[in-house]
Amino acid sequence: MAVMYLSDFLQNRLTWTHVQAVAPSIVAAVAQRSPADRMFSDEIRYAGLNTLAKYKVEEGLPLALMVTEQAWDIENFRAYSVFTGKYRGAARSVLPTLYRWQDYFSTYGDRGNPEWTSNKLAAISAAITAVTNDAAPSSLAYFK
Repeated sequence: MAVMYLSDFLQNRLTWTHVQAVAPSIVAAVAQRSPADRMFSDEIRYAGLNTLAKYKVEEGLPLALMVTEQAWDIENFRAYSVFTGKYRGAARSVLPTLYRWQDYFSTYGDRGNPEWTSNKLAAISAAITAVTNDAAPSSLAYFK
């Protein structure tokens, strides 16, 4: 939970220069789940994703997909919001995965709960729509 308190600082106070300077730490915070306190460990992950999305960093795209698959709370769709709100058309590389997930959940559902399935499909559909309908996608920044 202690790392969770860095979320606001990470999302709202770092400039692009700062983000570049601590890039490996941001990517690691998103990529690696905390070994303890799982309930609060996702907050820093979402803060890192939002920071990467704010500056449209390419490395944030696969991380957002990964975090979505590893979400602690099945009803948490915050990782999709980086596609709908920030990356939009710049996230075209995630479309094949989003389409696969859409097909999978349409066919098999989500843990037998129709409401979870419908919410998940709505979030995936919104992400696909945001990515495909962006007529002027912005370019991506890279840490590589």
